[in-house]
Amino acid sequence: MVAGPDLRVWTLDDRARELLGISPEAAPSCALDPSRPATSDLRDLVRRCLRHDLEARRILASRPEGPRVAARVCPLPLPDGSTGVVALLCDESEREKLQKQCLGMLARVAHDLRSPLTVIQGFIEAILEQKTTASERRRFLSLALDQTRLMGRMLTGLGESLEILSGHSEAGCERVDVSRCIRETLEAYSPGLSQRNIRVELAIPEGLPDVRGDEVALKRVLANLLDNAARHAGEGGLIRVECEKRPGSVAVCVADSGPGIPPGVIERIWDPFVSLQETSARLRRGGTGLGLASVRSLVEAMGGETWVVSEQGRGAQFWFTLLRWVETGGS
Repeated sequence: MVAGPDLRVWTLDDRARELLGISPEAAPSCALDPSRPATSDLRDLVRRCLRHDLEARRILASRPEGPRVAARVCPLPLPDGSTGVVALLCDESEREKLQKQCLGMLARVAHDLRSPLTVIQGFIEAILEQKTTASERRRFLSLALDQTRLMGRMLTGLGESLEILSGHSEAGCERVDVSRCIRETLEAYSPGLSQRNIRVELAIPEGLPDVRGDEVALKRVLANLLDNAARHAGEGGLIRVECEKRPGSVAVCVADSGPGIPPGVIERIWDPFVSLQETSARLRRGGTGLGLASVRSLVEAMGGETWVVSEQGRGAQFWFTLLRWVETGGS
């Protein structure tokens, strides 16, 4: 919401109307109606901000069956020298839900880390007791190494999950060779894919231009998409990775031969909350349940876009674009 120094509301978007319980047909001025609890609180907050020329915050009075709304009001300098305000409203219950889910995830992962740690500890103790043969020691060390890899995946997944849930993903701005990143990521995944007899087709056109982005972030995106494709393609399945040159950008697609995405889920496939209840089990299997949310967050941080195309029974295609690198500085 944006208002002037005379408390006249200039702009009120649809989400603000929804949070304040204001109908789409009502005048924007209803956002500061002193006769309603929530809007009266907001009016007081706006007046305080204008009076002291300082940011003001408050949890607005709840309306029956409505969300708990947190308001943040900041001074807005105007061209004529006066001061207006811009108010940001958010559903406090959603933030609290997010906090609970984060804490729940931390608790589950902390609990799940005990299992591989106990296994590793047992193997080390057996070796130190020197009551094992050389072949047993080699086997124990191999099993312990597997458990450390599992812990590494769990910790990586936890960090990635918390990053996505916090809404904070970072990516640099540098010249990136997409073709090389794809080939190197596929090479790293090849052993695991081969063990599951998953075939990979690669289609990269000649002269693929470099993009503006972050190599580490791009490889994370590709790794998440490959991991997602491998899980759904299954034993003996097929993964196809292809690139397209487009005006001003490069498009990358990772497709799988899996069962596809149900119509009721495809609209929410990038939502970090869709799989949160399964996070613990997914981490034990080597996934976080938030890989696609991570993909979207990282791609958007690099200035790109994501989308998915799928038909049930005919696999899924996960697409993303990145802007072409411009020699004058990448802008």
